[in-house]
Amino acid sequence: MKAMFQMSDLGLLHYYLGMEVSQTENGITISQGAYATKILEAADMAGCNPSQIPMEPRLKLSKTSSAPAVDATELRRIIGSLRYLVNSWPDLAFSVGYVSRFMSAATAEHQAAMKRVLRYVAGTINYGCCYKRRTGDVELVGYSNSDLAGDIDTRKSTTGVFFFLGDNVITWQSQKQKHIDTRYHYIRECIEEGKVKVKYIGTNEQLADILTKPLGCVKFTELRSRIGVVNIK
Repeated sequence: MKAMFQMSDLGLLHYYLGMEVSQTENGITISQGAYATKILEAADMAGCNPSQIPMEPRLKLSKTSSAPAVDATELRRIIGSLRYLVNSWPDLAFSVGYVSRFMSAATAEHQAAMKRVLRYVAGTINYGCCYKRRTGDVELVGYSNSDLAGDIDTRKSTTGVFFFLGDNVITWQSQKQKHIDTRYHYIRECIEEGKVKVKYIGTNEQLADILTKPLGCVKFTELRSRIGVVNIK
């Protein structure tokens, strides 16, 4: 590359678009602590009381909330910033996606849920994804879960998906189902052709639970650790 183009070697990647990267002999960590701090400052939440979980267990919100209306523009701005934070915090994927559903007609109830997410960010500012160095063969394993018609407005389900390469999480998703029939037929064909293997996962081993519903503190922190989100400072 240097022979063909005029370029400089800047060494190992340390910072890119808010992503902080640390590379050592033991592996790689990715975090967004500095970016998260800016979000808290912009939301006037710097120095707030931290929370151990991003959302109250069993919380259900509705678009038809009777609570007073709030500035939807401000809510959208903060939630948009939080969505970028999910790039290195998979434990935030469900809660941020959930509050995103109410941006068009936000109320004080929705704002309170968003502030709870910010309080969790404040308490885990030094957390990030840890990717351990592995030798030998590794297996691609996925986890999928659903909350079974958990949305009280539409009765649609929220699906959560994790994929791991070995012990390292490489992709995640939490969203309301769409076109589930089309996806179902595609997966069924893959199973029949032997491209993928499907196994039942009990509740205690279902890592994707953290992507489909608000969990209590003990369960949430256990799953957060198991998906590779740890304190890296």
